[in-house]
Amino acid sequence: MTKLAEIPEWILATATDGKPTLGQLYTPTTGDRNQSLARLTGIWINQNPGISRDGLIEMGLAWNSGIPSPLPEAEVKRTCKSIFDKHNRENQDRDRRENTKPLTFELVQGSKIEPEDITWLWRDWLPCGKLVILAGQPGTGKTTVMMSIAAITTIGGRMPDGTNAESGNVVIWSGEDGIADTLVPRLKAMGADMTKIYFVIGKSGLPFDPSKDLPMLAEHLKSIPDVKLIIVDPVVSAINGDSHKNAEVRKGLQPLVDLGLVTGACIAGISHFNKAGANTNPLDLISGSIAFAAVARVVLGAAKLHTPDEHGHSRIFCRIKSNIGPDEDGIGYDLCLEPLSVRTDIEASTVLWGQYVKGHSRDLLAQAQAEAKNSTKQAEAEEWLTDLLTAGPVASKTIQEEAKKAGLSFRTVRRAKERLKAIDYKVPGKGGQWMWMLPTEELDQVTCPDFTTKKLGQLGKLGQLTEGNIANLSNFTMKNVEENLDNLPSGACQTEQPFFDLEEEAI
Repeated sequence: MTKLAEIPEWILATATDGKPTLGQLYTPTTGDRNQSLARLTGIWINQNPGISRDGLIEMGLAWNSGIPSPLPEAEVKRTCKSIFDKHNRENQDRDRRENTKPLTFELVQGSKIEPEDITWLWRDWLPCGKLVILAGQPGTGKTTVMMSIAAITTIGGRMPDGTNAESGNVVIWSGEDGIADTLVPRLKAMGADMTKIYFVIGKSGLPFDPSKDLPMLAEHLKSIPDVKLIIVDPVVSAINGDSHKNAEVRKGLQPLVDLGLVTGACIAGISHFNKAGANTNPLDLISGSIAFAAVARVVLGAAKLHTPDEHGHSRIFCRIKSNIGPDEDGIGYDLCLEPLSVRTDIEASTVLWGQYVKGHSRDLLAQAQAEAKNSTKQAEAEEWLTDLLTAGPVASKTIQEEAKKAGLSFRTVRRAKERLKAIDYKVPGKGGQWMWMLPTEELDQVTCPDFTTKKLGQLGKLGQLTEGNIANLSNFTMKNVEENLDNLPSGACQTEQPFFDLEEEAI
């Protein structure tokens, strides 16, 4: 009887945990050799994680050398290799199923896609199924403008350029204006069909959050047919993060883009302009990241003109950007208060649309931006000069120095002086300074700086000027000075320079 080879210890160590041992499989019959090898190979793989193919073959050859009728070496290697490869494939498939998400995309050949025309709620202004941004400075009536368009949409009326609108439902969410006391009165004052207006309102004490609740809104809107327009005011509320970071803005706006695709409605988000200068690219005026303008297919602007245009409009509504149509021209408009027909005690803001205006948004908005900046600076200068002169007359040179410290140009300060109707005069005597003072009805006994030894008496007519009795300075004009200069009595100005020069000193 042939003595069996002794089983190596490293092989015996793998046969544990109640699984078939090598002792049970060590003396297979001739017909069971392949089956026994396959079973043992599976055991070795499971009990030796990370074993290599060569390591498995080595174990198979060792086993084969100890059985009564060994298999051909090539067959042992082939069996071990086959079991090893099958095990690896099964593991890879399992890992793929566990770690891979369901496929969310497909590749479609371009030849299978039929071209489609863009549909519009308002031709070249408000596209259906796409995101639009309307931006402008506070006070330009952006929300009122969108309420006007909403009202027109509900009744299928005429858009501001005269084109017909297709009637449909409108959905509105506002995080800034009251619904009952602001938006509803405006819509009613502009003739909206209120049965086609739907407001998004929080429930159970929780406010609606556009940055989280848009998917739920999209699901709910399936029950409302024919939604043409969805207004989100302000659109920055859709951003759950930093509105100045490109990636976070794009991520936050994507649900709005998806909402447009699902509903087919125009998504109109309202935003603000920042305080950039008049020569800034209009797209850079939009507050926050440039991604707001990049994601939107159309960007619109609204601005207030401090000087009415040639048509008398006080405001301008224009296209700043469009990826799908014209990107210039605008329409003038004005805001006015109208009483409600059913409640005449309630007045609401309405839009009075005006003439179509040709031109690029940079030019149309530049005037408004420049005038807004100038108007703000002028108001600042007037307030500053009033405060400076409240205590009494101040020397012109002192005013120049203080204006420079305050960051005001002297040209702007002089315009402020003219608007305030402030008075300038020159103190009598050699080296007398030019002084500025605020107009007042009671100028009696006013003491001038640098002229403390003399007081200005009750003011009378120019022809009565003396050092102790000066004409009514607040009514002086250059014209009456010139007309009456020859009438000055002898001794009126006994100085090297006349009390009032015909021209203010060069500044």
